[in-house]
Amino acid sequence: MNLFLTPKQLEILKLRHDGKTQREIAMLLGTTRENVSIVEKRARENVRKAKKTLDAYERIMAVEINLRGINDVVKIPKAVFKEADAISIKVAHSATDILELIESHIEEHGRAPEKAFVLKSGAIIFE
Repeated sequence: MNLFLTPKQLEILKLRHDGKTQREIAMLLGTTRENVSIVEKRARENVRKAKKTLDAYERIMAVEINLRGINDVVKIPKAVFKEADAISIKVAHSATDILELIESHIEEHGRAPEKAFVLKSGAIIFE
């Protein structure tokens, strides 16, 4: 199986997840703590890149909804459900959940979202 992580990276991440320190892992594997640190850092970077790649892929496969013409944020959930229904995607959020996501977006970005992406999983991402 081809992965973004080597068997050694997977092993170190698992041991770290289990609560082992880098020094303990180094002793178990017969290497230095510095080497464990480097392998762990590279593994976490590979995981981050893989997640970003999957996010980008999900977005290009998602339904994109332009929200610029909707002046009342309370109308956004209806627009999202309508677009998702048109292509048989079951939205994984209630209207109230969507409004909470919009509120979080406004708090974080200082403005209402201009686009919504409905993923095949039914999740929603606002931009």
